[in-house]
Amino acid sequence: MSISPTIVYLVDDDSDFRKGLEPVLRASGLELRSFGTGEAFLNAFPKLPPGCLFVDLAMPDMSGLDLLRRLRAMGCRWPIVVLTGHGSAVSATDAMRSGAFAFLEKPVRELELIATARKAQALLSGSTGVLYDEEIAQRIQRLSRREREVLDRLVQGMVNKQIAAQLGIGESTVKSARRAIMQRMRVETRAELILMALRGGLTIKGRL
Repeated sequence: MSISPTIVYLVDDDSDFRKGLEPVLRASGLELRSFGTGEAFLNAFPKLPPGCLFVDLAMPDMSGLDLLRRLRAMGCRWPIVVLTGHGSAVSATDAMRSGAFAFLEKPVRELELIATARKAQALLSGSTGVLYDEEIAQRIQRLSRREREVLDRLVQGMVNKQIAAQLGIGESTVKSARRAIMQRMRVETRAELILMALRGGLTIKGRL
């Protein structure tokens, strides 16, 4: 019995980016269907089979975040991955609050994209706990008290100066703790850190 390939829908106004991903995904057994605008995807959505949706954050006319919110309002529960070349803690937090499955920064690493698509397929297939990762949770547990305090605030989108003022410490101390956190969590950007924290069991609430 053959297994249908995981369908990856890509909504991005960059045609070169869309074309470049097709051979990469196809070689991994994934089927790519691409759209140049959010409106084009919305028009096609009612007749599309379930899949994983990758959507660019910054697009003319309709942003990726707007598309995400409209789909959620329509009752779409597909895993939606937000892509951006201009990642920030605020955009990552907004995406997660709006129901994004993951948040990846461009240039997207091929292995990360494929792994994310596979996890999304597991979610569509009804697997539980796909977001939670016990090994990541253990990394968080191994952080010092100060590192955990800083992490909690980084996840809320606070900048170093705000964290320092709230905790009553110097910015240099915050920067030092932040470097240690990034190293211990094995990430390079704050967007990656936010996603990692979520998979480790943390939740995003309003600012502390």
